[in-house]
Amino acid sequence: MAKQDTWARITLRIPPELHKKLTKAAAEKSLNAEIISRLEESFNSKDYSKIIELIDAIQIVADQLGGIEPPNIDTKSQSNRIPSKKKY
Repeated sequence: MAKQDTWARITLRIPPELHKKLTKAAAEKSLNAEIISRLEESFNSKDYSKIIELIDAIQIVADQLGGIEPPNIDTKSQSNRIPSKKKY
């Protein structure tokens, strides 16, 4: 059985302009391969790694200050919104 046969299948709706850009960027590979490549890259980006490093640094400073906790951010998901500011 091919690897792709075990992959999850989804229906994706995207704006027509984005579809055109992705199709053009895919060039000689499939649109599916282009989307997968871009999604995987988003998780491997240096920017994402920097965010994780900053969250860790905030936690260290908060621990040193004692009792102040940074916002709870799921580091496995990039879709989090920054929570509203809390008064300490």
